[in-house]
Amino acid sequence: MRSKPVVLVMGVFHFRYVDDILEPYRQKEIQELSQRIAEFRPTKVCVEEVLERNDELNEEYQKFLSGDSEPLANEIQQLGYRIARDLGHEQIYATDYMHLDQADKDLLEHGFEEVEKKQPELYNESNEWAERLHKMFKPGTVLEMIRSHNDDEINAFDHQYYIRYRARFGEYPDYIGSFWLRWWYRRNLIIYSNIARLATEDDRILVIYGNSHNYLLKQFIRESGLFELEHIDRYLN
Repeated sequence: MRSKPVVLVMGVFHFRYVDDILEPYRQKEIQELSQRIAEFRPTKVCVEEVLERNDELNEEYQKFLSGDSEPLANEIQQLGYRIARDLGHEQIYATDYMHLDQADKDLLEHGFEEVEKKQPELYNESNEWAERLHKMFKPGTVLEMIRSHNDDEINAFDHQYYIRYRARFGEYPDYIGSFWLRWWYRRNLIIYSNIARLATEDDRILVIYGNSHNYLLKQFIRESGLFELEHIDRYLN
């Protein structure tokens, strides 16, 4: 039987929202996390950058390798660049998709405003659910925060928000929530497709994305039957 590529999905919080992420003590914590994840021995590192910026991403990565730039306050550079560098990778891989026509953006903006007006009870319940989710993410070291962002129960609770509330946003003929979810599923399916296209038989692929992607990306990777899905607990505990 042919061996399958192995994939490790690491869900993260977005570093730009943490004010002290560039402070020396946080940098030390990030380095410790990077060393742990490097034990997976990935052969490719995929990050949350749109595919059309792959060349620019790698130009930035080369500057990082040469010491011409310090990593910015984002997880792509703080984690993706560090891990790839420490393992001797010559390149890094953009696999995201974010295309949305301006007309669709306008529709979504207007649609969610209408939800607040026309479905206030549902809208308020959804905000309460989101607040409960937010409280599940405990503050602490970078390692501790990443642990909570990769907790299977929390990831399922996060995904349930979309189905329990977002899918019910809107009314005939403007089912705005279903319209948004169609885009969300499409985005994650394309991310999965981009990852799958990169994979060769012996690859070990590290995928670094915002943790809200965890549930669907793992589902698509698992259900494809094309990969072995590694659980991140092995490297965080």
